[in-house]
Amino acid sequence: MVDATDTGIARLSASGRVLSWNVGAERITGIPAADAIGQHLPDLTGPRTALSAGQLAKATERGEPVHLEARHFRPDGTAVWVEVSIAPITGWNGKPDGVVVTVVDISDRKSAEARLEIVARTDSLTGLANRADLERSIRQALARCQDHDSGGALLFIDLDGFKEVNDRLGHRVGDDVLREVGARLSKSSLIGHLPGRFGGDEFGVLLESTARLGTDHDLEVAGKILAALADPF
Repeated sequence: MVDATDTGIARLSASGRVLSWNVGAERITGIPAADAIGQHLPDLTGPRTALSAGQLAKATERGEPVHLEARHFRPDGTAVWVEVSIAPITGWNGKPDGVVVTVVDISDRKSAEARLEIVARTDSLTGLANRADLERSIRQALARCQDHDSGGALLFIDLDGFKEVNDRLGHRVGDDVLREVGARLSKSSLIGHLPGRFGGDEFGVLLESTARLGTDHDLEVAGKILAALADPF
């Protein structure tokens, strides 16, 4: 029965060594049963998987269930997100007598969550940070500046004459202009700078930790951005 499920199922002794290892566990972890049987589970999964000996001991010694999500690296180097549940087994004497570990591949769910996170933080037209992400980053930057007595700058960019472009040439051309502005801001911004779009024809570039570089640095970056935007569209 345990080999008829996609879920990985393993039985461990009270000392944490593998007693059984089903086909689902082989497929998800990339570790054959022949290599798993008799091994101590944290040693088997490796240090890069978030399954520690302490977590295993919580179930095997104290009889407490454990539930976690971890990124597991297979022997061939490929990574898979897994949901791990460790349920203690109670012996006839009422004491912990090993555990059952179930492992579910949640890579597809994690990928979907990551895509949704990107969508939630990205302006769909330009690919820059959207208003919510830009404002959140500004608040975080202000907090860091206060904590570390550092500085930063916010460049606010408004496109002159954009309404006329929309009125005379149509919104499709206007959208093309906004996309090109986004591309130029991305290319002219340095590492550590965050370009974003507040909405409409309003953009911003967050320059963090520029106190040690001084105002001249901010003006230099602003000059590069203005030069990039001055080229004909």
